[in-house]
Amino acid sequence: MSTESTARDRTSPSGMGCLGGAILLGIGLFVFGVGLFVFGIGWIASSIPKFDLIGKTTSLPLMEEYALRGDIHRKDVQTAERVAVIHVATVLVEGLINDAIDQIDMAMSDPLVKAVVVRIDSPGGTLSASEEIHRRLKKLKEGTGKDNLGTPIVMVASIGPIAASGGYYLAMPCNPILAEKSSLTGSIGVFVSFPSVEGLAKQFGFGVTIIKQGEIKDSGSPFRIMSPKEKQVWQDLVDDGYQQFIGVIEEGRPHLKGKLLETMTLKALRAGPTGADGLAEYPRYRADGGLWTARQAKDAGLIDRLGSLDEAIDEAIQKAGLPKDTLVVEYERPGSFLDSVLGRDRRRHDSFLDIPGWEKALSMASSGPRAWCLAPGFELEGLAALAKRSTSRSRSTGVSLSGPTRPRSDRLPSRP
Repeated sequence: MSTESTARDRTSPSGMGCLGGAILLGIGLFVFGVGLFVFGIGWIASSIPKFDLIGKTTSLPLMEEYALRGDIHRKDVQTAERVAVIHVATVLVEGLINDAIDQIDMAMSDPLVKAVVVRIDSPGGTLSASEEIHRRLKKLKEGTGKDNLGTPIVMVASIGPIAASGGYYLAMPCNPILAEKSSLTGSIGVFVSFPSVEGLAKQFGFGVTIIKQGEIKDSGSPFRIMSPKEKQVWQDLVDDGYQQFIGVIEEGRPHLKGKLLETMTLKALRAGPTGADGLAEYPRYRADGGLWTARQAKDAGLIDRLGSLDEAIDEAIQKAGLPKDTLVVEYERPGSFLDSVLGRDRRRHDSFLDIPGWEKALSMASSGPRAWCLAPGFELEGLAALAKRSTSRSRSTGVSLSGPTRPRSDRLPSRP
């Protein structure tokens, strides 16, 4: 083969194509590597607390203010009086109520907030978590918080799909209480539950050996039946929480004082052809632990009237003596770098149905007994909320526990 032929082969189109493809592949891999590096740095940066130059943790902005109603471009937007809508939409478990607490703190620290609408969509949760939010709402209303001393504000409750047990507990500082037509509410009661495997243990021949000091130290063990004395000890604990619940309701709704345990006779609706052979009427009392429809709750005096969130906002504006075009705001967490890359935003609250880690829920069954203010049928949500709490990140990261929602473009300009 001649030298001329060899040179021609080296510069053939196929040879140039392979070289060009290799160059493009290399450039592509380089760009991908740089992008992956930037993505990783951003992910890490959004997942850990920020530090200043001397190594101290800096506090991240927990919430941003968005306009729900009103013109955010008006000249006086930074000095205009406003109504704040606080959303509570989660199972009320310690560690999962930080979002609601931060919203309350935002409203409490803003002297321009003259009225608050508490929007509740919760089946309840633990007694202690319910009391924590109730106590903060009461301080906000009375003006006894850290930043609004001596300035009481109007507070109206808006019940969404459900505000039961601990969720209803939260509405007590509010006046009036409005509920949508399809809402469920009430469920005034407290319970403690204990799993029992004594039958299985006897059948399959397994159990535990307990070494204790204290007669009822192992009370509630799933491997044996409680004694009458042990049951009474737990009953007294539940009764104490129940009395606390009753007291909170009677304080918030004085017209119900002494009436929560009164027997009421309800007529069966019998809306369809089935159920005709059931009870024509049946007895209930307001604090029997069961759910009430919005209409039943209104008839029983548990709520004031039926109404939507917009109607609750209008009520708050009117009671506070504000103009109809008053600015109405709500609070959301700022999105992280990862949210921006994925094109998602953060919810302002946690949905109690959006709980990852269901596989860990059963492991929380042994987390110990708790006094629950939880609506009937929501035991699994409470259990899963405990599982979620165990895997959630600390508040110090400034990251919401919730997932994606609609993009928001109505954020108010920051005030000095």
